[in-house]
Amino acid sequence: MKKVLLLLLSANLAWGWGFWAHRRINRLAIFALPESLFAFYRPYIEYITRQSTKPDERRVAFPSEPPKHYIDLDRYPANLPRQWREAVALLTEDTLHAHGILPWHLEKCFWDLVRAFKSREVGHILKLSAEIGHYLADAHVPLHTTSNYNGQLTGQHGVHGLWEALIPESFGEEYDYWIGRAYVWYNTRETLWTIIQESHALVPIVLGVEKEATAIVGEERKYTYRVRGRQTIRSYSYEFLQTYHKLLRGMVESRIRWAVLRLASFWYTAWQVAGRPSLSGSIVPVDSLPEDSIPEAKISDPRCGEVGISPYLLLRISDSYACVLTEAFASGGALAEAFQEICQGFGDIGELLGLAHGPGSTVGMLHSAPAPQQYLRAYSRIGVLHKREPWGRKETAGESEYPPISEVLQLSVHRRSRWHEFPQPL
Repeated sequence: MKKVLLLLLSANLAWGWGFWAHRRINRLAIFALPESLFAFYRPYIEYITRQSTKPDERRVAFPSEPPKHYIDLDRYPANLPRQWREAVALLTEDTLHAHGILPWHLEKCFWDLVRAFKSREVGHILKLSAEIGHYLADAHVPLHTTSNYNGQLTGQHGVHGLWEALIPESFGEEYDYWIGRAYVWYNTRETLWTIIQESHALVPIVLGVEKEATAIVGEERKYTYRVRGRQTIRSYSYEFLQTYHKLLRGMVESRIRWAVLRLASFWYTAWQVAGRPSLSGSIVPVDSLPEDSIPEAKISDPRCGEVGISPYLLLRISDSYACVLTEAFASGGALAEAFQEICQGFGDIGELLGLAHGPGSTVGMLHSAPAPQQYLRAYSRIGVLHKREPWGRKETAGESEYPPISEVLQLSVHRRSRWHEFPQPL
């Protein structure tokens, strides 16, 4: 007897839109750009399309990746802060990562893209643009905003893949994708949270309509079986798909259309905020563009994006406090001047930041520096550390009794609000 595989369309995975929809959204967004940006993106349309699914490819391998794709609003309090540091202060970072950080991650991505435009890093611009398309598309999926993401709490297993993969793949070619031109967002944070709230408001409809369609078609005709290799696969019947799609009254088409328009507007707004840099001569060979699926940092920390960090600086650093160091080099001003004392004797800054975790890591090298007091004096100058901190040492302790650098870093994670305020979106 053949085994029956109950494949309820990724029943245990809350992945984003199916690959078809993600690629379609990224591709169409390019055509919604004004001429000035369309000319830049057009030669890389295949790359932008292909890279749209990279974040999903990372989900299984990297534990830090999944929380970037969703936010379980029903697990958060009604007074959930929209500013990352305030949310961490209220709920702790572990709680936020447990229930999803999608809107905060998108806000971080926005400022990463602004910096990439300013520096005219073509490969970085394109990689960020493609992956932002994935996360922004996920924000338009209702079931990415609820803990009942796959109907597992209401006896509707499989509804996630039904809504976001089977429906668009079955009927998406019939949708109207003429959406007009990209526009500038005047408040990035509020726009992102509006998208999340829109999606969350649709959750009861997504689930309620599935039950209604089941009642109309009947359990006996809801599923169909087909043979794939040596397995018999159970999937939704086409009759049920048609019924569910009709009862949704254009919801899936509408969310895809909004995702396309808002993605183009996201890119366009970042370019505007960056000062509308000229990209006319910024052409690189497609085969030289980054294709890897490695996250920018082993430990995801949206706070690094709040102070001007380039993801490339974090690419090879696995130290959990690496962003505390790298943001100092990226921020400029008095902070960067203070850290020049640290850099003396270490050679090229890029070489320092590229070190891997271990005895030769950034922290390890600073520990073994010939003049570690330079580092501590630098911290003291910027107000992160001073002699009256409650370290369990005497308040009048001399410089030689300052705490280990690892302790300084750990404290400074909670004090970054002293360093720089988050840049306000337009």
